[in-house]
Amino acid sequence: MKINKKKVEMRHLLLAKDGLQGSSNTQIHYTKISGQATSADIEATRVFTAEFKKITVDNDFPPDLVFNVDGTGLFWKKLLSRTYISREEKSAPCFKASEDQLTLLLGGNASGTLKLKPLLVYHSETPTVMKGILKSRLPVVWTLNRKAWVMQQIFSEWYAKHFCHSVLQFFNQNNLPQKAPLLLDNAPGHPPNLEDIQSSRLRYFFLTPTTTSLLQPMDQEVIAAFWVYCLHQSFEEVIGQMDTSGVSLKEYWKDYNILKATDNIKMAREEVIVSCMKGV
Repeated sequence: MKINKKKVEMRHLLLAKDGLQGSSNTQIHYTKISGQATSADIEATRVFTAEFKKITVDNDFPPDLVFNVDGTGLFWKKLLSRTYISREEKSAPCFKASEDQLTLLLGGNASGTLKLKPLLVYHSETPTVMKGILKSRLPVVWTLNRKAWVMQQIFSEWYAKHFCHSVLQFFNQNNLPQKAPLLLDNAPGHPPNLEDIQSSRLRYFFLTPTTTSLLQPMDQEVIAAFWVYCLHQSFEEVIGQMDTSGVSLKEYWKDYNILKATDNIKMAREEVIVSCMKGV
């Protein structure tokens, strides 16, 4: 039997998934030691943790009612640097598709029972491949910003139209109290005056600036797991296409577009298991 070395090589790259999805007790321990983390105010972290715990106890906020969101950049068409497509693109003088970035806002509740529909910020309102497609049917909340950044106006609109609606609907479906805190960091895109637009039943809290690197829940392991699943999903799709239709990796990647990337994001989000959400 003739062995396709490229397929075997790609399958080996997918082994990272096994470490993420083995048993329900599996946890990813993602530790980032940097200037930001080492300079974090440890005492402020202890104080905020104690204060927030008191708030959840005094107001009877169980994990189902405590929410957190965080943003992350995603180079949606970037492959591993050692793949021959990445090497070939580095030598090309034209636009590099792998440098096309979008921003995602990911989040959910502390119990992992509700993962929010991701907010996607892209530099184009309607890419060619999406003409005629209703954005409301996409697996993401599609938003435009020329630099693909989450600006305060974008966050406010998402909060009012999507977050509040999703959370209150979740409460109604599960017979939960109509109240919840949202934990945020002090990113420039998070407006300081959400009380002007929020439901009176929902509250929000900002992490102390010097504690974000230690306390931001989504940034502890959820986003890291999401990135791995995105890459895994891309390679799994490539292998499936190579097995069934015989297309090459280069041919498949040429046709990989932003619409397919949204499906990839949807499946990667679904891969993040409850124990991962609870673990942070």
